[in-house]
Amino acid sequence: MTDTSQQETLSTQPQDQRAKQPDDTSDEPLEIWSDWIKQATEAGSNLAELFALEIKLAVSDAGRMFCLLLLALPVVFLTWLGLSVLLAWVVVDYSGSVTPGLVTFLLLQLGVLLSLRLLWKRYKRSLSLPLTREHLQSFMGGVQTGNLHTGKAPTGDTPRDETRASGT
Repeated sequence: MTDTSQQETLSTQPQDQRAKQPDDTSDEPLEIWSDWIKQATEAGSNLAELFALEIKLAVSDAGRMFCLLLLALPVVFLTWLGLSVLLAWVVVDYSGSVTPGLVTFLLLQLGVLLSLRLLWKRYKRSLSLPLTREHLQSFMGGVQTGNLHTGKAPTGDTPRDETRASGT
């Protein structure tokens, strides 16, 4: 009889627990989600505050860096001038005449100006966004002819499709 009563007790306990569990656990997922949303909101607000503070710091540091750049420009200029004069002086000393020293000084300055001009042209060309323009022109040409090939941007290294240009 004891075995039978134990079996009945065991068989009724899980049913009682199963009946109670949905009531107990129905609030748990809601509480878990609520806590998770609260934590996510707090983390988001902390992150936004940190971002704002770092932006303020970066802006103030950018101003300081600009001031340092303004202070460094005369130093760089005087250093370059001193190096150029030293090189010209070595040429004067070696040749025994002032004219080759002055020519050396002038050629050095002109060489630097030419280098700066070439770099200026190079950077100016990249600022015109040549690959984007080429891709846009290719796309607009495709729209006009009805052939839309927008899968990949042109690289500029491949020859143009002559059959599309001739219309055949």
